[in-house]
Amino acid sequence: MQRSVLDGRFVYIKNFMTELPLIFRNKYREQIPMNKKLIDMDIKGELSGDAAYIFMKKKPVEELYDLKTDPDEVHNLALNPVYEAKLIELRTALSKWQSDIDDQGFKPESEIIKGFWPEMIQPVTSDVKIEINSYSLVKMSCDTKGASIGYQTEDMIGKGRWLLYTKPIKIKPTQKLLARAIRIGYKASNITLN
Repeated sequence: MQRSVLDGRFVYIKNFMTELPLIFRNKYREQIPMNKKLIDMDIKGELSGDAAYIFMKKKPVEELYDLKTDPDEVHNLALNPVYEAKLIELRTALSKWQSDIDDQGFKPESEIIKGFWPEMIQPVTSDVKIEINSYSLVKMSCDTKGASIGYQTEDMIGKGRWLLYTKPIKIKPTQKLLARAIRIGYKASNITLN
């Protein structure tokens, strides 16, 4: 997780998972001949400058970039004493913003769970409400704020694959429909059958 703040010219980034690389390896990217060559050069320690930066194994805790002179954010100024005042200014602005929005990123997970689960009882997502009009147009809703609705029809039923409901769907008058709502942190709803 990282947080950043921009003042128009400078960008400040606070990294919380510094053990992660700047970019992750990816099979698609590695098929490109140029990338294969760069990865090979990185493994052999042959990269330097901007190219080596892209392959950094760990992120610094703080990053500060001057977007006017370094729009690609390659030259980290956070450790440069010339920019100490700017670093402190943007670090303070980021802290204030995190406080203003009640950022939960610094709370232990156990405290966050207590906020979601009063008395440590996991809430349950409300069941899906299905409305079918005379044109066999199906509207689905769920009373649990933030829940997503998944559904299955006919030959999909019982096979593990669910479609995400985003807008009313059309079904045949005799077609079976199952729906279930899910919200992260909650138990899934019961399955509703039309």
